[in-house]
Amino acid sequence: MILADEVLILAHESLILVYEVLILAHESLILVHEVLILTGESLILVDEVPILTHKSLIFVHEVLILTGESLILVHGVLRLAHESLIFVHKITKVGIAH
Repeated sequence: MILADEVLILAHESLILVYEVLILAHESLILVHEVLILTGESLILVDEVPILTHKSLIFVHEVLILTGESLILVHGVLRLAHESLIFVHKITKVGIAH
């Protein structure tokens, strides 16, 4: 079970798809395999992913888009339950209203 509480996208027409977030529960590691931006062929690099293993909380602090001045702040909040494989199903888009 995983809940994506807030995903704020501070970009114009950017839509982010988080394909896989793999959690190796035994080693308390997280690997973000693919984060694609549909506004080009850019790849997002996840710099820091602190893991609070005792509280089973994962916070993704900063994700930088390599397509200019765009900055994405992911406030969090992948809540780790019992499974070792997590898929992010819901992405909230915040951008310019049409």
